[in-house]
Amino acid sequence: MQGKRYSPKSLLAGIARSLDALGGRRGAMPAATTIGRKQRDALYQLVRDHLSGLNDVWIAMERDKDFATARRLGLEFGSDLRLLEDLGWGEEDDRETVVLTMLPSELERILNRLRDEAEEGFFGSPAERTSRAADEETDRRLLLAMNSCEELLGALDRHAERRSS
Repeated sequence: MQGKRYSPKSLLAGIARSLDALGGRRGAMPAATTIGRKQRDALYQLVRDHLSGLNDVWIAMERDKDFATARRLGLEFGSDLRLLEDLGWGEEDDRETVVLTMLPSELERILNRLRDEAEEGFFGSPAERTSRAADEETDRRLLLAMNSCEELLGALDRHAERRSS
C-alpha cells in the first residue's frame, strides 16, 4: 500500500500549528521556573537528544502498526518542541536566565521524562558506562540535567502545595 509521504519539515510545521492551536493552554509559570544558562543548556541537550528519535513515530505507525506507541511518542515530541519555544531553538543562547512558560502539569510531565532519560544515560548499563568512561563532559551534562529536573519538579510541588493551602 502506498501511503502519503510526509517530510520531517512538514511534520514539524504541523506540530507547530497544533501547538499554536493549543495556545490557550499556555500560561505564566511561578518565578521558581526561571532557570539559569547551565540548566537551560542541559535541558536543551536532553530535548535535542530525544528529538533525534523523531523517525520512531513513522516506524511505529508504518512498519509496526503500533499506533499507541506512535501517539505516545507524538505527544512527547510535541512537548519537546513546546519546551524548545522557551529554551530557544539554537544551540547557543546568550540569555542569563530563561523563563519556562509551560503549564505546571505539562512541565512536570516532560521534566520527569527528561530526568528519567538522563538517569538512564548517566547510569546506563555497565558496557555503556565503560564505553564512555573518558567522556566526563557527557556525565557532567547528564548530572546537571538530572539535578535541573529535580529542582524544577520540587519548585512545581511547592507551588502546587501553596495553591492548595
